[in-house]
Amino acid sequence: MVQVNIEYIGQKEFNKDSAERQKRGWHVVSVSEIKQPVGAARIATIGIGALFIKPKPHFYVTYEKN
Repeated sequence: MVQVNIEYIGQKEFNKDSAERQKRGWHVVSVSEIKQPVGAARIATIGIGALFIKPKPHFYVTYEKN
């Protein structure tokens, strides 16, 4: 068995790559989702809109292939 760990930024990236990997025989063993905080630097850069536009979550996925 071979395992690989991948980090994705955002649900869209995760869904796209996961579908491709499953076509090649990989299957998901575990998924950890880390929601990103808004943070003062983000507010300073984007402005008050940062409170309404949430940062993309990070996904840490372990795939396995026999």
